Parts: sequence; structure tokens; C-alpha cells
Amino acid sequence: MYRSAVKTLLIAPAARHRFSHLRTLLINSSRFSTVAASNHQSPNDECKPPQVQYAGSSSSAPSASSSSSESASSSASSAAEEAPRHEGQSPRQRRHRAEYQDEQARVLQASLHHVARLGWTETAMIAGAREVGVSPSIVGSFPRREAALVEFFMDDCLQRLIDRIDSGEELRNLIPSERISKLVKIRLEMQAPYISKWPQALSIQAQPLNVPTSFKQRAMLVDEIWHAVGDEASDIDWYVKRTILGGIYSSTEVYMLTDSSPDFGDTWTFLDSRVKDAFDLKKTIQEAQYLAEAVGAGIGSSLQGFMKKAFPVFSSLLHLFSLISSSASCFSGTNMDFDEKQAVVCDNGSGLVKAGFAGDDAPCVVFPSVIGWPRNKHAMIGIGQKEMYLGDEAQARRGVLRLSYPINHGMVRDWEAMERLWQHTFEKELRVSIEERPVLLTEPPLNPKFNKEKMVEIMFEAFEIPATYVAIQAVLSLYASGRTTGIVMDSGEGVTHVVPIYEGYALPHAIQRLDLAGRDLTDYLTKILTEEGYVFTTSADREIVKDIKEQTTYVAMDFEKELATSRESLELDKQYELPDGQVITIGTGRFKCPEILFDPSKVGIESCGVHDIVLKSIRRCDMDIRRDMYGNVVLSGGTTMVPGLADRLAKELSSLAPPGVRVRVVAPPERKYSVWIGGSILASLSTFEQMWIKKEEYMESGSSIVHMKCF
Repeated sequence: MYRSAVKTLLIAPAARHRFSHLRTLLINSSRFSTVAASNHQSPNDECKPPQVQYAGSSSSAPSASSSSSESASSSASSAAEEAPRHEGQSPRQRRHRAEYQDEQARVLQASLHHVARLGWTETAMIAGAREVGVSPSIVGSFPRREAALVEFFMDDCLQRLIDRIDSGEELRNLIPSERISKLVKIRLEMQAPYISKWPQALSIQAQPLNVPTSFKQRAMLVDEIWHAVGDEASDIDWYVKRTILGGIYSSTEVYMLTDSSPDFGDTWTFLDSRVKDAFDLKKTIQEAQYLAEAVGAGIGSSLQGFMKKAFPVFSSLLHLFSLISSSASCFSGTNMDFDEKQAVVCDNGSGLVKAGFAGDDAPCVVFPSVIGWPRNKHAMIGIGQKEMYLGDEAQARRGVLRLSYPINHGMVRDWEAMERLWQHTFEKELRVSIEERPVLLTEPPLNPKFNKEKMVEIMFEAFEIPATYVAIQAVLSLYASGRTTGIVMDSGEGVTHVVPIYEGYALPHAIQRLDLAGRDLTDYLTKILTEEGYVFTTSADREIVKDIKEQTTYVAMDFEKELATSRESLELDKQYELPDGQVITIGTGRFKCPEILFDPSKVGIESCGVHDIVLKSIRRCDMDIRRDMYGNVVLSGGTTMVPGLADRLAKELSSLAPPGVRVRVVAPPERKYSVWIGGSILASLSTFEQMWIKKEEYMESGSSIVHMKCF
């Protein structure tokens, strides 16, 4: 009974009727009604548009006689009764409600011709009115202005899709998954002419007043597609299928917004892949829970976060499914024995510590992974000398401190310093009582067993936390990009890793490591600038060079060609102003610096470039998944923020890949923090609760429990 009631609420307003004029459904849904003109009109009344009243409004038309005004909810039969009242009036004055609505539809249809240029705006509607020879003042008859235009377009597209479904020609001989892909593609292709303006349409749909109609239209679309496929489910599968298809449609729609491939080829490949996965029942249920809970948690920087902002009500449906799943987990006995407080997510890198709370879309604090001790006991007299300085304080006083980096090339080398850094993170930066919160930590690929055990031991013994989990950094980066299968190139401050991942599991035999990353790029740029006559010797100068690297460098698509161009002209040079006001010119160092990622021999490292180690990693994977790896190369880490890196990597890999294999390099804009974002997503899922290592488990099994639960 409950399912029937919910289904009625969701679909009854959008039942699968074959409307002969569905594109006028919006206008016929009692939103608009005209108020007949009074018999007592001035000579100029003929030039005025009929007054319009919003359905349900108590306001009346400002006429001299109230008896001459019609209610906003007048029935069609009342039009005949009005006939005597309109005798002697011109045809323009005698038009009844249905005729006026047809005129509104003509205006909206004509307005679509101007959307690509003017956007989903009142200006486009005015242009549409002029195109069909109607006074622009008719725009005032639409209480929600541009929302009416977007909703009209959605209804029009659905009607056209229904017409193509009814023809049956395009779906004949297609299996269910192919039918779904075909119908979603047909529907999204209708938005292609307006793709540059579609984000504006999404924002209009997301406005509170417009959400109910927006959701109804999307529910109709999803239901139509499933019925065209032949689905007649009436049990829980009804919810699962529509939830999954809604997620596929929305994620493909968002993907399409940033697709620059010819004819949206990459979008259709993405769509086919998502539909293929959805037809695997196990993957379907997992993805439904992941999508529902991630949206419900409001992960703004991920794809799910975008969907939550764009489609709040649809997200509510997904969250409803999440709650159903969570309820089932409770009945099965899965429950945490600590307070439901936000988990702390801590990503410790060679250069930076990123920390914050699960469910947030960005880390709360980011500071250097460094600890400093005074070199001389009396070196800092008068400024309140401390025993040690951590993070930003140590960085600011590095000239008079002996610095220690607990993490070197991705691995923890000094556990005492690491514990102090964690303490500083929890107490001084996040300012939380860590004894009450679970903590998710990150680790590099191929982290030694001792290191994993030591992390867990410190968390439980030193900080007495209720639960913890240790996740591989590259896997979290992949989650942040909305994928569970792909190959991650993670390059931070101290080390570069290439990690192939299949269905959320890293493949250790194919992982590649390169001890060359951001710190090496900074050192090499310092060397280049020194050779050009600039002097950077102190530790403070090093930070300046690091900023120069981040502000001016780029990866050349063709290094030799770029070098030749720089010799012939100065167009590639860039000015940089130092803190003291001196302006220096950065020349060939702009592209020579990051080139060492592709040719480490330039700095004396006997190793392959990043493109070669990515290729080597893919070739060590099973033949059946290599194509998925080539098509999902995901960049992560601060060093990958160098402009041009993604394009150059794609070019190099394409030249090395087998013929016919498409290479796609994904460079998320937030990739500098993608490890942390992936951890935030993971730790916020209710289905993740069973994965935590609880203190009772640690007390019973010891630190070796980490190998059984974290892999």
C-alpha cells in the first residue's frame, strides 16, 4: 500500500497519457487564465492585452463592473454563456480562453528560436512574440516568465520523444540496454542547439517555485523510457530502475555540458558505459546507494553535488531510496556504536596536510606538512619562542628553524613528528574533540604493512578515537571523479604514482612509482633561473620559486617546436614581480621546468616519463580491462595542475596506444584536493559504516586488523 501511494504521488500527475498536444500541457494545467474584458471599455481598450490571473489568486481584474469579469477557473462552458456579452465587439476582443492559450503556445514556440542567442530569458520571449506578430506585453501573461519557456521546451521534447517511440522504427531489434541508450541520446540531442545556455535552464528549474514541475517532467521522461523498453515492474524494482535511470540521465546531461568532442561523441560513450554497468544487478544496487547517499550528503564539488544543486527534488527521491537502504541495514544489525558525528578526513601529503569533515565539498584546513625546531635557543628572543613550530608557523619562520618533513616521497619517515602533526591538525586547526569522531586517513599505494599498522596504532592509542579507516589515495581520487574503474596518475609534492583501479580495487601488480614530483620541479626551476642570472638561495626564496612555478609554467605540446619558437621571438616570455617590487622575465624555463615529467633524464633520473609509466601500468593489466583504462586516465594532485599537462599526456598516450583505442585524460578542476574529496564522499556514506575499524575490533585483534578491513 505504501509503495502504491508513493508511486501515485510521483507519477499520477505525469501519467503516460498520449496527449495529442502535449506541448500545450503546461498551459492547460490551470496555471494561466484570462479575464474577459468588461463591456464598459474605453476607446483604447482594444489595444490592451487581456488581463491574466494566476490560478488560485484572489485578485480580480480592475474593471468598472465586477459582473463583467470572469474567474480564473472559468470552465469551457462559461465561454458560451459570455457570448451575448461580447456582441458588437471585434474578433480580437471576443477571443476565448482556449484561443488565447494557443497564442501563448505560439509565442513560446517562436521564443525557442531565440534562446541560443538570448538565453532562457524574458528578452527571448519578447522576440518570440514579435516573430509571430503578437504584442510583447503578452509576456506579462506568464506569471513565472522564463520558467514557462523552459517547461514548455521540456514538454515539447517529451512529446517529440513519444512520437518517435510510437513510430517504433528506431527501437526495432534493439535489446533493452540499447533501447535505453538510444532514447536518452535522442532526448539529449534535442538540447544540443541550446547547450551553451542549458546551465541557465538548470538554474531556473532548481528555483523553489519551479521544482515541482521540473520534477514532474523528469519523472514523466524516465517513466516513458522504461515503458518503451518494456518494463512493467510494480515492486521495489520500480524504484530502483527509475532511480538508476534518472541518475544516468542527469549525469549524462551534466557531462554533456563540458563535452567538446565532435557531435558529443564522448558523451554518448559515457552514456553507453553507464547503461552497460546499470544492467549488472550488483553494480546497479551499489551505484544507486552511492549516488543517492552522495547527493543526499551534498558533495558539492563532485558530480553528485552538482546534481543536488541542479535537481533538488530529484535528489530527494534518490535520498528516499538511500533511506530505504539504510533502514534495511539497520534491520540486518549494522550499526555504529559511536555518536553520529561527522567523521574527520585527513589527507597527509609530502607537502601539504588537507583536513576537514566528511560530507563537506572541500577541506577546512590546508597547511604545510612541516615541523620546525629553533636552531639556536636564543635565536628568537622577544617573540615568544616555542619548543617547536608546526605548519604555517614553521613555514613563516623557516629561516631560523631546523625543519623536518615527516613524510618524504609519500612515505612517513618520522613517526614522532607525524603524531605531533596529527595532534596539531585535530586540536589547533580543526579544534575538535577527536575522541568522539571517527577518522579516515589516506595512504600511498604499496604502503608498507608496518606503516599501516603504525597509523592505526597511533589513532587508537594516542588519540583514543572510536573508529578509523585507511584508504588508498588514488582510489579516493577516482571516487572524486565519479568513477570506480580507471587509472589514476597522482602527482603531488614528493612522488608520482600511477595506479590502475578496477571496480574500486587497486591492482598492486600494475602500480608504477616515480620519485619525481612538485618538489623536483621547483628545484629544477631554481637551477634554470640561477643559470639565467637570478639568485634564489634562502629557504624563503624557495617559496618564491614555487610560486613562480605555479603562476607561469606550462607543458608544451611539442617541446622542440616550443624551444625553436622561443629562440625566434620573445612572445613566450612572461613577467613576474618579486615581493621587493623587482620584475624578472621568465623565458624558456616556463616550459622546460615541467618537461622533466616526460623526460626525467634532464635532471639525472634514470626513469621513464609519466606517459611511459602510464602505458606500462596499463599493459600490466588484464587484456579485458585495458580499454577501460585507456578511456579513463584520471589526473590527481597539485603537480597535475600545470596547464597543458592533460593535453600533452593524451597526445603521448594516443601515439603509443593500440590502433582504434580511444584515449581520454580526465583533469577535474578540483584535482589538487581530489584525494580529500574522495575521502569526504566515502566517509559520508551510510553504507560505509560497516567498513570502519572500531576500537573494540582493534582491542581484540590488534593493529593487524587494518589488513583485513582496509585493502
